[in-house]
This record gives sequence, C-alpha cells and structure tokens, in this order.
Amino acid sequence: MSTHQDPLVDAITLGVPTLLQLLDGLTAVLERFNPDQREQLLAILQPEQAKLNTIQQTLETAAFPDHVARFGELLMEAIKNADKAIQHIDHSALDPMRILAASRAVCRAKEALFPCATLLAPIHEFFLDPDMRRQRPLTEANRASFEHCQVIHQTHNRETRGGYSAFVPPAAQQNSRPLVIALHGGTGHGRDTLWHWLTSARANDMTVMAPTSIDDTWSLFQIELDLHAILEHLKDLTANIPQPSAILLAGMSDGATYALQLGLKRPDLFPNIAAFSGMLDPSLLAEPPSPSTTQHIYWLHGHRDTMFPFELANESVAALKAKGLNVVLDEQPGLGHSFAASRVPATLDWFQTAIEGT
Repeated sequence: MSTHQDPLVDAITLGVPTLLQLLDGLTAVLERFNPDQREQLLAILQPEQAKLNTIQQTLETAAFPDHVARFGELLMEAIKNADKAIQHIDHSALDPMRILAASRAVCRAKEALFPCATLLAPIHEFFLDPDMRRQRPLTEANRASFEHCQVIHQTHNRETRGGYSAFVPPAAQQNSRPLVIALHGGTGHGRDTLWHWLTSARANDMTVMAPTSIDDTWSLFQIELDLHAILEHLKDLTANIPQPSAILLAGMSDGATYALQLGLKRPDLFPNIAAFSGMLDPSLLAEPPSPSTTQHIYWLHGHRDTMFPFELANESVAALKAKGLNVVLDEQPGLGHSFAASRVPATLDWFQTAIEGT
C-alpha cells in the first residue's frame, strides 16, 4: 500500500514501473509473436493494460506542477502508445499488419520516455541493456552523461520520407566512434527504427543513424537513389562530430536486402553488414570480391519466417561463404519475420570484433 497522500505521486510511483514492464513485455512478445498464441498473450497483457488505463485516468485529471508539466505530457504519450500496441495485437487476427503497427507504437512510447530518463531512475535503467541495469545507477555523473546524449530528427516527422533520425552518445561527440546505419523494413520509418538500436548503441558508445527511404521502401532496383540520400545524411550528421571509426550497415527485411545490395556492390563504403531477415539477389554473387576490402556479414534469420524462408537464407549464406566472404549465420528457431531486438547486443558485439580484427 502506498504511503503517499498525493494521488499524482501515487499514480507516477505505480504507473512508471507498470509502463516500463509492459513495454519490455511487448518488445519480447512482438519479437516472437505467434498468431496461434494471441489469446494467451492477451490474457497476460490486458490486465496490465487495465491497470495502466486506471493510472492514465488519474494522470489526466491531475494537475502537474509547471516544472514537471512536460514530463506529464511525455508520460501520457508513452502510456497511450503502449495502449495502442495492445489494441493492435487484439485486432491482429483480422489484420496481420497490426503486429507491425504494434511494434511501431512501442517505438513511439520509447521515444516519448527518453527525455525523462534523467528524472527517474527506473526510466534511466530502462534505456540500458537488461544485463547492465542496476549496474549503472542514476548518479549525478550518469545524469550529466545522459543529458549530453543527442537525439536528432533531421527533416523527419512521420508524415515525410527521405530524412533521418540519429542518436549520438557523448563519446562520439568528442572522439571517433563506430556508427550504425539502421535501415527499416518496407513501409517503415527511420524515426521508429532508431529505438530498436539506441539502447545497445548507448551501451557501446556507438552512434546510430536511421534514415527513411525516399519511397515506401528502399530503391532495390535503382540502388543509387537511396544511396545518394544516405551519403548526404552521413555528411550532414558528421559535419559537427568526428568521422566514424567504422560503419555497420544494418537492415531489417527490405532494409536487410538493400544493405546486402549496397554492401556487396560498394564494399569500399560498407565493409560491415548486418542483415536481419533479408534476402540476397542472386545476381550479386556474380560480383567479384573486393581485393582490397575484407567484407564481414552478420546474417540473422528465423526458422519461422514465412516471407523470406530460412532455407533461402541458409543457401545464400553458403553461397557467400563459397565466394570467400566472412559470414556469420545467427539462426533463431522461434523467430518469424519480425525484428529480433534481443539480438542487437550480440550484433554489436560481432561488429566490435570485426572492427578489431580488421
């Protein structure tokens, strides 16, 4: 039972941990979503949703003091997006694309919460990899470091295409650090994709740039179109920070397919590739390997992927290895065609090892 007499304080004290736990749960559920288990998942999620809705009603009627009014707005936005995510899962039996919408709602809840991480320790810990939580408490030093993190949205609201979002940790503002270019899947948006990578990038002092394709998906049949935009974004981002020490071109679904195309055609620009649930254009196998560049590819694929079957990924990896490329296949038995957020830390560990071995 709460010892506070202030309903607003009670709502925040109960609501923030409930929200964070729900977002962690939604991230895990959406990664391994199985339509056959939808009813069982909703039976777990909906009681937490009801609890959060009650807290939301209290927050909506409460008067936040002026100095924390913005915190109140952001907290409410995060709660509403978590609620939307569960609603999308609830309606996914009739429209499977709702699962993608649910994932985007979770990303938007995280975006709303990020500026609050210097205010409350639980939110600060939420933006750390799970194995690092409780190891980096919200001390004054950590608070100052977090306040210097930059999240940039360059011509990049969700109604426009062709811009980029970025996360720049304090270390990368002063020193040359690795950079991840994270490409979304078809019809996706970089402003959402950023939040799949930010937490692990922060743990590794890496910059993330998440561009949005000019059209609904990447220019797979005219690769120079989006490549030109990506290089312009990179030029813009690095105008005020040191040049990156290494670049990882990563992508999901169509983004992975495009990353493989760019990397194999331009190994001079992108010697390190991470492909999540993509496919390989067979014509790329005819490209001669670069004599001057060591190419590293991390290919992650789920056995339950029905869009790009695992068997095709396995054959592509074997063909790339036969071509002499350094390829790691990360098989995920329970994964379908969804973003494997839990494997981002392992991907960045692989990237760091690839850098050190170059």
